[in-house]
Amino acid sequence: MEITKEYLLVEIENMMKQRNHAHDVAVAAQAAIDVLQSLVTRIDMAEPDAIKLSDLGLPDPEPMERTQE
Repeated sequence: MEITKEYLLVEIENMMKQRNHAHDVAVAAQAAIDVLQSLVTRIDMAEPDAIKLSDLGLPDPEPMERTQE
């Protein structure tokens, strides 16, 4: 088999597709882990009514500034 430029370019394209798919899978897995960890934290908390987003590892909302119209 002769290795040609076209063959190498196709291989590069295939590897890039695989890399991008692996990245998407890793991001989805991390999101699922974050959700599950937040749920575990919520279960472990004594007063679920007093839970802040920061207690779950998420940013607390910041108040919006009103603009003059």
